[in-house]
Amino acid sequence: MTSTAKLLYCYLTDTVGRKRKLARSSKKIGAAVGISRTAVSRNMHLLRQNGLIEIVPQFTDDGGRIANKYILK
Repeated sequence: MTSTAKLLYCYLTDTVGRKRKLARSSKKIGAAVGISRTAVSRNMHLLRQNGLIEIVPQFTDDGGRIANKYILK
């Protein structure tokens, strides 16, 4: 696993609530950690592949995309 993926996992564990869920855009996560939106997306998928998080896509009532929900396992 990359050091960036580990950094993101640390950020998630520090940020999630009691339910271990976080809904925040890749852009906002990247800004908080100091990496690009694409780096966030790429490394979140690595975390998912390694079984550390679940990524749940979210949509508005009219079908528009909103921030993914990240669930720590």
